[in-house]
Amino acid sequence: MIDEAIKSQIVGNLVRRRSKNSIITALCESSDLRWVEAKRLVDEIEENNSLEIYSRQKPFMIILGSMIALGGCILSGFIIYETLTGLIVFVGIVPIPYFGNIFLFGLGLGMLIGGSRGVIKLLMD
Repeated sequence: MIDEAIKSQIVGNLVRRRSKNSIITALCESSDLRWVEAKRLVDEIEENNSLEIYSRQKPFMIILGSMIALGGCILSGFIIYETLTGLIVFVGIVPIPYFGNIFLFGLGLGMLIGGSRGVIKLLMD
């Protein structure tokens, strides 16, 4: 039988997206488990508590997706405004006028679409 404190500690570390190797190492150091046993235990706890882990990560992911979408909206709006006022952005060594403007607008649009889709998907679950 697994101690509830160990189980909650492993679930908490998985929610924080710590690497499995560091979780297993800490588990081996704090108990008398060998690596293979500790790995099996972590995998079992991850599989059995996947819904709890997902639901505890969800608020952070919604905030992150919203911030990315907002950043994309701001970037796209800023580039549209600056392009209309005559600013030409050059990207790297590509000397094509307005290529940087188009690139940054596309980047902002991608951020807006990707962040929005992620948030909508999380809210629908």
